[in-house]
Amino acid sequence: MTFSRVILAIPVLLLSSLATAAPALDAPLALRLTHDSQSMGGDGVYRTERFQEQFLRQSDTVWVARIMPKGAHSAHEHAEHNEEHKHLDVAAAARLISKDQKGNINFRLIELNDKAIVNIPKAEYDTAGFDGNWSTAYYMIDPVHLKTFKAIQQPAPAGAQWYESKNPQSYVRVLWDAQKRFPLQVESGSLDGRLKRTVKAEVQAFPAKAPWQTMSGYQVKEYSDFLD
Repeated sequence: MTFSRVILAIPVLLLSSLATAAPALDAPLALRLTHDSQSMGGDGVYRTERFQEQFLRQSDTVWVARIMPKGAHSAHEHAEHNEEHKHLDVAAAARLISKDQKGNINFRLIELNDKAIVNIPKAEYDTAGFDGNWSTAYYMIDPVHLKTFKAIQQPAPAGAQWYESKNPQSYVRVLWDAQKRFPLQVESGSLDGRLKRTVKAEVQAFPAKAPWQTMSGYQVKEYSDFLD
């Protein structure tokens, strides 16, 4: 689940336009995202979930890949899948989103174990975990959205600021790094305490070779290949 999914899960935002245009190019950025959620069901049981993702952005390319703990998703299991058992694990596949000079978006899922590139048609973006908004993919939260948030006084690192948006049922708080332009942390949930989600970002060294530069031998497939 990306930052955008956290935000979209809480119906509190209104859209607005930024007063000034953002610079066209940011320095390459590598992050490790840690997602934590706590929820209480109607049975009174609290449930917790945690997972991590690698996030990379460089020029007009964004890469998001689930960090799989050892043994969670084995290559051996994938090797056992034959052509009669086609399988596309959307959650485990990496997401590769790019934009050309004309502003056209190309969205692909990358099956790392099977070494396959799966082209995703626009009609299936949401099913595959992409809302179609380039700014949301690139910044994890569209900077346009922050215009409607209220700055709040809460301890923050140098160069960062907390913002908050609330309605009678829910809230979203964002710790925004103004220099590198990404959210260091997003907190969202319900005011009754039954739901809470947190996503924290840790800056990492950008790899010497980006993952999308190592896929020359990958097989290209279409999303329709996996439909019954």
